[in-house]
Amino acid sequence: MGILSSIGSGLGMGFLDPEAGYEDAMEELKKAWQQAQNFQRPYSEAGTGQLPFLNGARDKLSDPTKMLAEWMKSYETSPYAKDALERSSNAGKNEASAMGLLGSSGALENIQRNAGAIQSQDRQSYLNDLMQKYMASVGIGTNIYGTGAQTAANLGNQAMGFGQNMGGLAYGKANAWPSMIGQFIGAGANAMGAGGGAPGLGRF
Repeated sequence: MGILSSIGSGLGMGFLDPEAGYEDAMEELKKAWQQAQNFQRPYSEAGTGQLPFLNGARDKLSDPTKMLAEWMKSYETSPYAKDALERSSNAGKNEASAMGLLGSSGALENIQRNAGAIQSQDRQSYLNDLMQKYMASVGIGTNIYGTGAQTAANLGNQAMGFGQNMGGLAYGKANAWPSMIGQFIGAGANAMGAGGGAPGLGRF
């Protein structure tokens, strides 16, 4: 086996361009990194996008009286409550009429008291329903934020790994030629040693 054949087999396909393998590896690493970024970025951005809503919810919940007062501005008596008010009023009038007290202050107070209780329960039911829906939306926002925060943490870790890997490849690329020359010299020396010394030199 000649010297060039020995060197070629020792250095492999990278003999003519020892930096090519590192460059190819860096390109593939960049592609994989970009794909990971593209896949995870929407989750990270969605989580970040929940911050204004969650901060606003925190502020509202810290002053529930103000929040409930705002909600009450949109309150309207429900159809169920309207029906209950009508039935309660008719029942009260019929009862007072049967007792001969229709139009008395006591009968009117009783009818008004029942109407107030029905109205109060209806308002409370309205506020409870709003609060349940509001807290459900806060819970959904919190879950989305949590997923986004975890994704952002993953991206941070991946960025560190990407930087380390690229640094290692860049170091390998920078040392590719010196390493190849060292292998060249070593392969040549081995080939000469296997041939019994330098060609043309004899014993004295």
